[in-house]
Amino acid sequence: MTDIIKKADRLFNNTERSNAAATWELISEFMLPNQSGIFQGEDTKGGKKTSRLYDSTAVQLVHDLAAAIHSTLTNPATKWSKLRFKDDMLNNNAQATQWLDDVNKAIHDFLNESNFDTQVSKNYQAFCCLGSMVLFAEEDDRDQQGSFTGLRFEAWHLSQVAFLENKRGEVDTVYRKFKMTLKQMKERFQDLPRELEEQIEDNPDKEFEIYHCISPRDKSKVRINDLGLALPKERPFASLYVLKGHEDMVLEEGGYYEFPCMVTRWSSMPGEVYGRGPGHIALPDVRSLNEVKRLSLLAAAKSVNPTWLVDQRAVISQLDLRPDKVNVVNGVDQIKQLQSEARFDVTQFTSEDLKNSIKSIFFMDKLMLPPRTETGEMTAFEIQQRLEQMQKVLGPTLSRLNSEFLTPLVIRVFNVLLRAGVLPQMPPILQEMGINIDIKFVNPLSRAQEVEEINNIRSFLLNVTELAQADPTVLDYINGDAIVKQVAQLRAITPNLLRDDKDVQALRQQRQQQQQQQQMVEQGVGLADIISKTGGGISGGI
Repeated sequence: MTDIIKKADRLFNNTERSNAAATWELISEFMLPNQSGIFQGEDTKGGKKTSRLYDSTAVQLVHDLAAAIHSTLTNPATKWSKLRFKDDMLNNNAQATQWLDDVNKAIHDFLNESNFDTQVSKNYQAFCCLGSMVLFAEEDDRDQQGSFTGLRFEAWHLSQVAFLENKRGEVDTVYRKFKMTLKQMKERFQDLPRELEEQIEDNPDKEFEIYHCISPRDKSKVRINDLGLALPKERPFASLYVLKGHEDMVLEEGGYYEFPCMVTRWSSMPGEVYGRGPGHIALPDVRSLNEVKRLSLLAAAKSVNPTWLVDQRAVISQLDLRPDKVNVVNGVDQIKQLQSEARFDVTQFTSEDLKNSIKSIFFMDKLMLPPRTETGEMTAFEIQQRLEQMQKVLGPTLSRLNSEFLTPLVIRVFNVLLRAGVLPQMPPILQEMGINIDIKFVNPLSRAQEVEEINNIRSFLLNVTELAQADPTVLDYINGDAIVKQVAQLRAITPNLLRDDKDVQALRQQRQQQQQQQQMVEQGVGLADIISKTGGGISGGI
């Protein structure tokens, strides 16, 4: 296992990772102070981390942007994902769509019952500030009866991880370097070296460094049975825990069916693995604002407590400027204040410019509606336009969050719950045809992305309606059923709110029969005439 340690150390110490860590440390000092010092390997637990911080504007903006993304994309009060079959025939099957709706509910129920929200909120701050985040997801420990107990998530600090991409630009290998106490190691792993076991009782809080490697397993060693299950050492992704200093001792060797780490980048430059975020762009302005604030405070101190100019012959002893103190002097006229020429108007103007620039970089000017004192009452159309503007600006980031974070997360949780046997019983049609699912995310930003397409459909229909006034035959080109299904899909309408194709067909046949009967009545063909034409007669009386 010495080879694992060497590979990890090389990856942590390569040029790109070292440069990224140095930048993360600098950004954290001014925008994420609770994480400063960690990237340099300093033991900063319980220490003060704001010694050089004079302005907290960027710190608050990072918090606000992270909270906005959390409440928008993964709000625990909403079911922010929708599942849909790729096969339209299954989408028209009531049993199949009801099962899929129940599965989606189960996914969100288990997420809400887990520690997902607390961990992902930590991740969002690193994502908005440092440009990268890593969320680890796995099944929680089972109870004594071996029953499924839920999901467990961990927000891995960027100082602990180094990762590699595959040929498609997807992260599929993660090395994590972290510390655990002897007590934690005893609770986490089954077997420990004897020399460590002997120390637990006397020194349970002693820390050791551990390396965790997750990487694709050689395909020749992957063996999955007909039920889709495999032994831990035969699963598609290998997992190794190695204790540094005891490289010959593997604490745990196992595996995962899916890659358990959601590694997400705000944006990445060609050829780079680690992401860049708003913090990288805002860093010059944030440091400038911090320096302006520092100089402004120094100038204010000089104005409040000015410097004194004293002729060396004017005082008998050192001046004591504290209240109620007596100073013996030779001449009062030779003692005067040094007037500060500080331009507070300039510093104030510069500070406001820098703050506005930083707010723009962190999208606060687009995420937050301006106060009514500036804009007056805004119409619904104006608010909608602002949402569309926000979507256009955050669109690339949203797409990356969908592909690198939310989609792998839902797939991972779905498969874990499916293997644990806690999902609803699958209907027979799905057992025969299998499951092929599309994932759609339901949140204001995703809806804003779809507004343009819905508006295009609406505008097209209005144009066709205008043409139909001159030539009604153009309506023959309109496929109303397809339009309804498309809009319902864009709006993420629950499938059970729509009739399936069979019910619609039956309803239309019934309506057609009723229309035919109505037409016969309107044409003056009474019941007696119908009977007489068929050779019958009227019998009975009143």
